Amino acid sequence: MRLHILVIGILLFSAGALAQTTRVTDSTLSSYSNQYHDLAGKGEWGKALAIGKQALQQVTIETASSDKRVELWFDIAYMSTEVKQYDSAANYYEKARVELEASPDRDVEQLGLIFNNLAFAMDNLGRQQKKISYYTKALELWLTTQPPPEKKLLTALGNLVEAHTEYGSFKQAGHYLEEMKKRSKTFYFDSRKKMDVDQFTGRAESILACIRYYAATDSVLQLKAWVDQMEVLFRQSSPVFAANHSGYLLTALETAGYAFKNRKEFDQSRQYYDKVSRLAKEPFYQMKAAANLAILEYDRGANETALAFTKLAISRTDTNWSGSSWYSLMVLEAELQERLGKPDAAIRNIEVLLSRLTRKQVERRTISKLSFADLRNLSSYNYIQVLIKAGQVLQRISLSGSGSPTEGRNLFLLAAAMFKEYYQEGVYNKYLDGLNRSIMEGLLSCAVESKPADSMLDSVIQVIENNGSRHIWKKLLHRYTGQLAENQGAVSSDFRLADLRQKLTKNQLLLRYYLTDTALYLVQISKSGIQLNRIEKRAELNTLISDVQRVVSGINAEYIPLLKKLSEKLTQPIQNLSKEISQLIIVPDENLGFLAFESLLLPDNRHLIDQFSVSYAYSLPLWTIHQKPKSGSINEKGLVAFAPGYPELPVSNRSIATRGTGLYQLPFAQKEAREIASLFGGTFFEGQAANRSNFLSAIGCYDYYHFAMHAALDTLSYESTSLVFTENERLHFYELYNLDFPAEMVVLSACNTGIGAMVKGEGLMSLSHALSAGGVRSSVYSLWEVPDKETAEIITGFYKYLEKGYDKATALQQSKLDFLKSNPAKQHPYYWAGFILNGNTDSISKKSGNYLVWILAGIVAILTAILVYRKRKSV
Repeated sequence: MRLHILVIGILLFSAGALAQTTRVTDSTLSSYSNQYHDLAGKGEWGKALAIGKQALQQVTIETASSDKRVELWFDIAYMSTEVKQYDSAANYYEKARVELEASPDRDVEQLGLIFNNLAFAMDNLGRQQKKISYYTKALELWLTTQPPPEKKLLTALGNLVEAHTEYGSFKQAGHYLEEMKKRSKTFYFDSRKKMDVDQFTGRAESILACIRYYAATDSVLQLKAWVDQMEVLFRQSSPVFAANHSGYLLTALETAGYAFKNRKEFDQSRQYYDKVSRLAKEPFYQMKAAANLAILEYDRGANETALAFTKLAISRTDTNWSGSSWYSLMVLEAELQERLGKPDAAIRNIEVLLSRLTRKQVERRTISKLSFADLRNLSSYNYIQVLIKAGQVLQRISLSGSGSPTEGRNLFLLAAAMFKEYYQEGVYNKYLDGLNRSIMEGLLSCAVESKPADSMLDSVIQVIENNGSRHIWKKLLHRYTGQLAENQGAVSSDFRLADLRQKLTKNQLLLRYYLTDTALYLVQISKSGIQLNRIEKRAELNTLISDVQRVVSGINAEYIPLLKKLSEKLTQPIQNLSKEISQLIIVPDENLGFLAFESLLLPDNRHLIDQFSVSYAYSLPLWTIHQKPKSGSINEKGLVAFAPGYPELPVSNRSIATRGTGLYQLPFAQKEAREIASLFGGTFFEGQAANRSNFLSAIGCYDYYHFAMHAALDTLSYESTSLVFTENERLHFYELYNLDFPAEMVVLSACNTGIGAMVKGEGLMSLSHALSAGGVRSSVYSLWEVPDKETAEIITGFYKYLEKGYDKATALQQSKLDFLKSNPAKQHPYYWAGFILNGNTDSISKKSGNYLVWILAGIVAILTAILVYRKRKSV
């Protein structure tokens, strides 16, 4: 008992001593706080920061209360931001965040402020992959406080508008912008409220967010209107407010100038930039004014003038600032020096900027040895651009005979690695696509010039594919991993070319086309090797591709000359293939996805389909994952077919009926679906039974789905493109995209199911693309409004060859060849080339129907084997 009492006494004494120590420490920290706050109030941020850090050295921080620790770390972080020491700021904000999150009675509003300020520090450090998530967290926290801190909420909304606009996710930016407008209308734009400094800056921040958004979305009228609003605000407000917060107006004018410069409206751009030059008083904005004029003259092609403005901007840059402006200016100077025939000066500039970027001495001979670790976790649009531009300069210099292409190639590889960190693996946008295509152009161009070994070319292709849009890839990883047996292992999160080549058979050749800003590249991948060709300049291809797609998808008698011209460009590298190759897998890029490659012509004027079976894929990773074997069927039945009923087509038009958006009855489609269901002993829904509800109920119950119906293509919004069931019931793209649809094959025997909006970085957002996201391993779809009668003949033949055991690609090829042989008057590709196969090409297994035939065949085989065995034994 005495020992127990003694322990309690010691604990009480310790607790009292600890409380006393905490009070002393907190009191000491308060003294330091008063000192640095007094200096900060005078604008002496450097001295204030020194006092704050002195407090850390003089006090045992562990003995302070949690509130005091958070306060000190937050204050040091804030002061570090003011002197542009963003690394230090991020470090101390993180300490404050961890401490405050662990507190049971944490101040939610303060925690939101820490996240907001941490995002700002990350932005300035170039670590933008964290910026948006931190700003979002700040907004979420402030929305939970009661009452909500309206000023902070508006700041967070403005920050998210800017962050999403910069990243290129305009849909999200627009959402936050509308919410910001709604809240600021009552909080900042109420005419009854006095125009104090908070009202002034609040209005300016709101207007600037609108300007940035409308500039990025190229909404010229709205952009001009909001810039006018900013100028009116400054004219009608206190001169003191205007002078102390001129950055809002200067940024607005600069943003507008940049927008018009991008539209090549150089005179309009110059007007805004000249205003910035006249109004700029601080060195930072004077630097920005010169930099903007340098870029304007660069785009105009006035290289000498641009170089002069660039040097002026560099001279006005604060070299202690860790932002990206200095790097952008240095690489611009290098570009201009290279343009003006001064390669040595350009290389010196790149050496200097890389030395500062990596914080170690970099010379030209060591550029090819730089690694991603040297880049210090930087990942922003601007830094990626700097590496791309520097790589392009070095590449051009090496092409002139000075230096090695490995220097430029390594900078493109570093840009690709930085892009991977920067990209948040969502849906692509035009900014992300632009960055990635510039990197792709650099890597492919270097590879063509240097002719690297297969292993290096493999790594280049892997980098390009892994930096492609990954939102569908991530869905498929999840869906296919769930379908794999445990002994088959997990699906790798990154694409590896070795996995793809392992899945190719000896008779297959995969053709991956890449369209960059300047050229078309073709990568040929077989089981035995890889080959890269640069085919054509981009500008000369665009019109030709469009013309061919137009004449092939309609009954145009003049299609052969155009088709022949395009064929010479796209198929020339594959005209001397080994006879062993019988199947081509096409992975097109951008508008090449509109083409039916099997209609292209060989040198002897035969179509490609006469020599090869052809299938397609949306990307190399998607093709690879579609080849993964399933762990056995998870479905109960084999095939299901849907043939809805529609109003009767007028008799005069029945001979030219198409499965398009004129929603009339398709008699040949119904006959086709009935025959296919019968052939495979499948389930057939027709007329009223072919409705949306029955389809949704059938998902997961069958391996093969056949849709003989209309599709409605929405050219304004691809998400509204739909399959049309009975009673005009629609199943839209966005619904298909979000379905878990684990099917072996879906045949979309309808019009335009393989085309849709061309989305930057995503390709054709079609119904078939949505099916791939849902988990469908192979799909057959159309590239235009296909004719009903001819389509029925080809699709029925396709299934008959499948029933005989042919693989899908060969089955479709043979059916089309049969059609061409039987219909000499219908040789135009419009009649037969519109339906193509995407994804897995394996032959299909028959899970229902004709069981008796198979059983009898098995019995006959067994009896035959027994008879042969007995006969041999008797001998």
